[in-house]
Amino acid sequence: MTPYISIPQFNKLAIPDSEKGQPFALTSISSVEALTSLAIRREAKEFGLGEEKYYVVLIFGAIFWQFTNLGLVGVISCSSSLFGGILIAVLLPLLEILSVIFFHENFDGSKGVALALCLWGFVSYLYGERKQQKKLKKKREVELP
Repeated sequence: MTPYISIPQFNKLAIPDSEKGQPFALTSISSVEALTSLAIRREAKEFGLGEEKYYVVLIFGAIFWQFTNLGLVGVISCSSSLFGGILIAVLLPLLEILSVIFFHENFDGSKGVALALCLWGFVSYLYGERKQQKKLKKKREVELP
């Protein structure tokens, strides 16, 4: 038996239909509104690679974001919301580091503080979990003669 969830299994999960369709509908409505915005048009004209490529990047970014959210719903449904939160906490610093490496983004003070806080929170969570597991292990050893 595979530990991964297949698409047919995902469709059988107890996720209400409103939670499956609502994000796509809201994204469609907000995308139409955003594409008609004057600020988006101005930003597209100033985009270094051209106006068409700007819209392609924008659309594919929205599509991949939807798949990320759908995957997160699957993680929450199959395991727990805590695990989903942990994945988000790990992805944020990873995306910051990858954007600096691949897109040559500036790593300024605000990104450094955000990265430090994310890593601090994640390490604090791991430390707390480890400490709690040690406590439970000692408690089990004391209970067993």
